Amino acid sequence: MSWDAADSHCQQQDGMRMAKPNNPASLNAALNRKYGDKAYWLGAKATGTRGAYEWYDGEHLSTSNGLWLPGLPSSTDATHCLGMGSAARAIAEYPGKVYGDATCTDSSGVYPLCEVILN
Repeated sequence: MSWDAADSHCQQQDGMRMAKPNNPASLNAALNRKYGDKAYWLGAKATGTRGAYEWYDGEHLSTSNGLWLPGLPSSTDATHCLGMGSAARAIAEYPGKVYGDATCTDSSGVYPLCEVILN
C-alpha cells in the first residue's frame, strides 16, 4: 500500500490518522513480537527541503535525532515518506534506530500504522 493510500485508510477510520509514535523504538519492538518482520508507513513525509521531514500536524521531524537507521534517510525530496520496519535483525543490530524512508508510491508489503487522535 502506498503512503497516500495508507493515509487515506487511516483517515477513513473514525478519529484516526497515520501514527506519530512517542516512543518509536518500544513500539517497533512490540510490533515485531506481535506480527514479525513487517514494514509500516508513519505519518511524516519529506518536505523537499534539504534534511527536512514533517509530521502530518506540521511538526518538524529531525533527520539527526538518532532514530534513523544508518545511512538514512536516503532522500529528503518530496517523493519520500517515513517508514518503520520491525525486522528482528535490524532491531538487534541497531537498537533504538527505527526510522527509514522509501518512495511514497512504494506499495510492496508496507502496511499503514494508524493511531486514534484524541481531542
